[in-house]
Amino acid sequence: MLMILSGLVVSIGNVEGHTISISPNVYFHLWQFNTYINFASTTTLDTVIQTNDKLYLNQYWISVENANLTISKFFTNYQLILIASAPTQSTSTTKVYVDDWGEPTSVYATNGTLTWSYDPSTKILTSTVIHSSRVEIIVDWRIKGDIDGDGDVDSDDLLIVAGAYGSNVGQSNYNLKADIDSDNNIDVDDLHQFARNYGCTSAT
Repeated sequence: MLMILSGLVVSIGNVEGHTISISPNVYFHLWQFNTYINFASTTTLDTVIQTNDKLYLNQYWISVENANLTISKFFTNYQLILIASAPTQSTSTTKVYVDDWGEPTSVYATNGTLTWSYDPSTKILTSTVIHSSRVEIIVDWRIKGDIDGDGDVDSDDLLIVAGAYGSNVGQSNYNLKADIDSDNNIDVDDLHQFARNYGCTSAT
């Protein structure tokens, strides 16, 4: 069975062998959970398959319960960024088959409370969020200290950390990416972690 949405062919139950370009604001309904996934930026995929509870994207798949999910970064610069929208104090669960990316170095949320786990036998990452309304879930495979996401920890990253040093969440110069230990401030502990990885490059 095929569905065509705004020129996009979505295959349900079989594989289409051609390249599919996904435009902004194209929604994929996950009928089982009455939720949706959409792309916030144009992404090129070889295969898009929709089943009753998962959206398969190339060799990956994503499922979501109790939230509306937007993919804003799809395995780009060692990151996967998802935006989950749900009522305050509700709980949502997102599962991602990450294939050979393996266990991320960190998974955190910009709002709400997040817990996560990774099962190496299934290569499935599970994140559970207690919402404070809209939550950005950042899955990161970068080396701690690779602030600019170019695959290494170098002087460019140091400049970013220095510019945010001494700041706390909510202040104008606070930079979430420079908060290496994710404790809502950028201090000497972040510098220590940065120094340990200085000169390293990502293996992925």
